[in-house]
Amino acid sequence: MSLELLMLGNVPVPQMVDRAKLAERSGYDAVWVADERFYREVYASLAVLALNTERIRLGTCVTDPYARHPALTVTGYSMAIGTAFYLPFAWRWIDAVSWRHVSTSAWTALIFSALLALCFAYVIWYTALQRIGNTRTAVYSNMVPVAGLLVAWLGYGEPIGAMKGVGAALVLIGVVLTRL
Repeated sequence: MSLELLMLGNVPVPQMVDRAKLAERSGYDAVWVADERFYREVYASLAVLALNTERIRLGTCVTDPYARHPALTVTGYSMAIGTAFYLPFAWRWIDAVSWRHVSTSAWTALIFSALLALCFAYVIWYTALQRIGNTRTAVYSNMVPVAGLLVAWLGYGEPIGAMKGVGAALVLIGVVLTRL
């Protein structure tokens, strides 16, 4: 018989971490976090719990398939697993950063990147999946390098050489051909 704890995301994250650590010390086998739309985001909460526990199993209690696209659930798990895999390799550099000396503009850029590039982009991506399907949406993922090229040119004045122009043109031609 296993002993497992269910938590709602209705308390501050440090309190969730304390509860998960207590459960782990007390011999619990697993901690489940409810995926409720009115509480804290479940996958971010699980990531923080994973960073602060050692052996206890973690997971979502229930995910509402109508409120959350299944692909988002898979993405959340793959990001958590990927983070757990890469963190031991990256820890040396993360630990070497003097966090107090990071400039305000760097923090602003990080927040902007997280909100716009990650959150907003995922909303667009999953909305497209729902509306036009996965096959047609996947074609547009080829536009990412073209968008990056345009942002670098417009925002940073990076020159667009002949090879980059040809590459962008081939991507655009490929997208157009798949639409026919």
